[in-house]
Amino acid sequence: MSLIGELPEGSRYGQRYHFDHREEAATERAKADVDDEMSAWLDTQFWTGDRLMIAQLINAVRELTMVTGAGKWRKGKEPEYPIVGPAEWRDGNSKNPADKKAPIADRLHKFFFGG
Repeated sequence: MSLIGELPEGSRYGQRYHFDHREEAATERAKADVDDEMSAWLDTQFWTGDRLMIAQLINAVRELTMVTGAGKWRKGKEPEYPIVGPAEWRDGNSKNPADKKAPIADRLHKFFFGG
């Protein structure tokens, strides 16, 4: 068992075990109390440098899609693309202009010139 516990995160055994027990894990997560300090610590352990870079890339594509497709969607029918990344990025109090439905010019300026 100690050898199985040391397998890397993306190993075939780990993926298969998680897939087979995903319903049980979801019900356990729903029942469990949320500890904010532990969640923040786990977030820092999960979001390593390479994962943060991928999340930033995904969010940049998301923002560019929302900016360029803004005129093509009917009012109130815009798709919901979630923000990918650590909890402070997904928090509702973020300073991201896209969350506040800023004008397109402001969003383009933030996207291309860093805000």
